Amino acid sequence: MDDARDLKTVEKDLERSSNGKEAAYNEINRLNNEQKKLNENISRITNQAAAAENTARDKEDSLKREQEASKKKTDLNVTCKECTEMEHKLEEQLAPLRRDLLQAESDRERMRNGNAHEDKTLGEQLKTFERDLDK
Repeated sequence: MDDARDLKTVEKDLERSSNGKEAAYNEINRLNNEQKKLNENISRITNQAAAAENTARDKEDSLKREQEASKKKTDLNVTCKECTEMEHKLEEQLAPLRRDLLQAESDRERMRNGNAHEDKTLGEQLKTFERDLDK
């Protein structure tokens, strides 16, 4: 009977071990599933972080381009203002020159008219003189 008790004890120990092994496998499966879910979450969050980083980088680049464009616009406005001021100064300097040019053209026209009149008079006198010589 000692052998039977020992056999029953061994069978109970074996059953306990088998149950413990099964419980351990179940725990391993549960932990593996939990790890799988965690890895999926990590992957999703990593992708979201990469997308957010790309979006942030794109926005920074866009902001930088916008700031550069704004600075160029400001510089061009300053340049345009300076050109307009220079144009006004040149117009002010040009006004007396135009007046002098108009006066010179008027004087030239007057002199041409006067010379034409004198040329006509001298031409008539020359013709008269030549006619008188021919007589």
